[in-house]
Amino acid sequence: MDLSSLGLMKTLGQSQALASHQELAGLVQEILELARTSLEASACVLFVLEPEGWVSLGHIGSLDEAHQYLPGEELEEPPKIQRDIMVHALGRYCLLAQGEDLQENGARTLRLLQSQIKNGLHTLHQLARIQTENARHQQEMMNRSAHLAGLSHELRTPLNAVLGFCQLLSRSPETTISQLDSLHHIQENGSHLLGMISEVVEMSRLEAGQVQLKSEPFEIQSQFRELEAQLGIVVTSKGRELAFELEGSRQVLGDSERVAQLVRHVVLTSTRLAPQGFIRLTQTYEDGGLRLEILDSGPRQTESQLEALFDPYHYAAHPAAGSTGLELAISRYYAALMDGWLKATPQADGLLWSIYLRLPTYEGDASSSLGPVENILSLHPDQPEVRVLVVDDVAINRFLLCSFLKPLGFKVREADEGQKAVDIFSEWAPQVVLTDLIMPGMSGLEAIAKMRALEGGTKAVIVAVSGSEDEITGVECDAQLHKPVRLEQVLQILHNRLHLRYTYRETEAPAEAAPVAVPPQESLQDLARAAHVGDIAWLESLLVRSLRERPEFSEFWEKCQKLVSDFHIYGLTQLLPEIEGHLESPDQRPVVLLVDDNQTNLKILYAALGGLECRCLVAQSGEEALRIARVVRPAVMLLDVLMPGWDGFETLRRLQADSRANGPSVIFLSALSDTSDKVRGLKEGATDYISKPFHPEEVAARVRLQLALRNLQDELRRRNHELAKSNQTKNELLGMAAHDLRNPLSVITGYAAILERGLAGQLPEKSKTLINNIHSTGKEMQVLLEDLLSVSQIEAGHLHLNLAPADPRALFESCVQLQNFQATAKEITLHSEITDPIPASLPLDSSKMKQAFTNLLSNAIKFSQPHTVISARLLARDGMLAWEVEDQGPGIPANELNKLFQPFQRTSVKSTGGERSTGLGLAITKRILEGHQGQITVDSEVGRGTIFALKVPLPEQSG
Repeated sequence: MDLSSLGLMKTLGQSQALASHQELAGLVQEILELARTSLEASACVLFVLEPEGWVSLGHIGSLDEAHQYLPGEELEEPPKIQRDIMVHALGRYCLLAQGEDLQENGARTLRLLQSQIKNGLHTLHQLARIQTENARHQQEMMNRSAHLAGLSHELRTPLNAVLGFCQLLSRSPETTISQLDSLHHIQENGSHLLGMISEVVEMSRLEAGQVQLKSEPFEIQSQFRELEAQLGIVVTSKGRELAFELEGSRQVLGDSERVAQLVRHVVLTSTRLAPQGFIRLTQTYEDGGLRLEILDSGPRQTESQLEALFDPYHYAAHPAAGSTGLELAISRYYAALMDGWLKATPQADGLLWSIYLRLPTYEGDASSSLGPVENILSLHPDQPEVRVLVVDDVAINRFLLCSFLKPLGFKVREADEGQKAVDIFSEWAPQVVLTDLIMPGMSGLEAIAKMRALEGGTKAVIVAVSGSEDEITGVECDAQLHKPVRLEQVLQILHNRLHLRYTYRETEAPAEAAPVAVPPQESLQDLARAAHVGDIAWLESLLVRSLRERPEFSEFWEKCQKLVSDFHIYGLTQLLPEIEGHLESPDQRPVVLLVDDNQTNLKILYAALGGLECRCLVAQSGEEALRIARVVRPAVMLLDVLMPGWDGFETLRRLQADSRANGPSVIFLSALSDTSDKVRGLKEGATDYISKPFHPEEVAARVRLQLALRNLQDELRRRNHELAKSNQTKNELLGMAAHDLRNPLSVITGYAAILERGLAGQLPEKSKTLINNIHSTGKEMQVLLEDLLSVSQIEAGHLHLNLAPADPRALFESCVQLQNFQATAKEITLHSEITDPIPASLPLDSSKMKQAFTNLLSNAIKFSQPHTVISARLLARDGMLAWEVEDQGPGIPANELNKLFQPFQRTSVKSTGGERSTGLGLAITKRILEGHQGQITVDSEVGRGTIFALKVPLPEQSG
């Protein structure tokens, strides 16, 4: 790293390299280049005054013995030229320039631009502060995303059991029709619950930039036909009609699951928005991309209503029960990750969803389709033996996979940890291994590496199974499965990798739908939109395409091309119809608007800016400039001063007064040489001034500087605002999501209770065991969701205490009695002690204090080994009433104690019996104690155990 970069980082107060320090250093270079060209100097150096003295921020050329010319303190004074050295003091900054013949006119210009240069330097400090804040919010977002991924794993594990048991019971010939109906409700709500959990976690991972798309071959038509069948049931049940009009078969590379999810979200959103009408999807494939249009004939939506649908935190825009409100935000993220877009446009007869996804054509052989899983009876009699090793530390997960595969004729063995899996692989040589990744002892990752090294290890199909996508990232496996695992996913992977054959029930094959041809769209509307905003590049591109696609109108296209090349936009608009709909260009770069009544000047300016990363638009009057600025909101405007109608000063005033124009950075262009005119323009709000005749290089340099300053600042502020907003509203979102997750979970436990009590008919003994497991795992998920809902409400500021006289002794004894069952089951002794005097009554929220103390007791049990002692104490000391819990567990490392009470942090300490936890209990407990004007304390030593204490103030004794 050179000295200038080091100096810049030091000035910005950063102890570590900023992520964008090269961009910030580039801004210094732009400022120096502006000064050098104005002064015609051979060298320029920029300094900043720090406590240790003047520090160089950057330089152009070499300036010998520069420090001897620097002032001794912070100064504000005009430039001084001494022989061939100019010193320009700018308060905390100082600019030195060297040249054989420094220009006096250049010095005057530099003085005129003094405020602009200082603003640019000030912006560097602002950007550094924003960058630091941005990094902090980003870290918070990553913490939350990591926690949500873990929470997803915790919720998916019991949900995997619920759905798996339902599949097994549904396939059993002993299950009655009435029982099948109850199982259908459980499975339907379980699938819905899984989808909602996945959306909350997926949104968090997308915001944190942790989602990577797969690139696997799939066939578009079969994928969409399957999707049409799935969605058709839902759409028709709502009284709507659904039709997919697809063109011929095509193999592409992409993430088929996320493509299907994107379309599913759009169709279901349309279904919720209107109670009647049809939904029609048309699909074409062109220019390396998949183009979809979904027309909804339901009631028309306004633009503001449609935009609100894409806001992940605008929950009111999603009135349907059971919706997280994240569907379209997730879909738009997916489209962007596939180099595409998703937008909604109001139509006279409803609503049009437009989707573009870049999916390259796949030239290889595609995997064949497995077909409906419900029609598979068994492996084909001629199929050689297939040995499958199932590895998971959770017995229920192994039981489910084995129960799926054994009835179909697979040979299956089990292992509950990595080393056993390696031993079985060495002895038995299975062709397939389905392994969990997170297990005690040897992990799945280590086991995979060891099995690969054994004989036959490179040929075996190893499938990684996990509850979180983050766990699978980077794993060297042949395929991946996410919990809850579906039978069709397992069979499809085995079918593709091993080319297995099955026997099927006889069914009638569905008839193939004839592809529907889509004619090319008329381009005059696009031309009108481009002409309306003076977008030369867009017009040229549209005309080239139109001439190629519709050569029968070549004379008309050539006439339009002549008008565009002459920058005669007004003449072109006379040939085109009135515009309809949005003025949206495919070019999303920052906009520079060139405003001059002279077409030759516009051509020169347009050519000068051709190498910059910007979209150049042209206007030939102030009135036209304001109209365009309202539509496209330019970042920078090059504005001629002397124009007929509104001059540059009047145009600038109107721009500043119009909130729709977004206040671009304005650079005046004029032949006026009087310094007073320049001062007037800068005082009225212009950011720079270029005199005619101008040099193209100077124009490009000054526009580049304004774009760099504005775009970097705007982008960092936008990202910082979004991260802050996301962190502030995440808890509200999670709270609402958790609230909605309760509904399907209540249905699952309710129908499980019906089956368990025999209200839908007596079950065989084997089925009773499965139903009991469904019921218990459903209750387990309810506990997890209650924790999530509690911390969301607390962090959103919705902690409401119902204070009333309560007996602390009774509260203590009830909590100990309740947790004593859990301790006994784990062979742990729970000893309780009350030290008098204890007040008979205190103003407490009994329910929440029980929740807090129960959290401490249950945590102590989770992290204690069998045959140890946990002590619970109630005592008064130093004006505080304390509930204490002391365990003989592993203790908590000192450097991790600060994580304990943060809702989205976890320590390295693991439970001793595989108990699950959201990791939110202590955060909830801390907020409850703070609501009682109390506190929670912790004293822990690794290897010696931990003491937690809840303390609330005792009332002062009178007299």
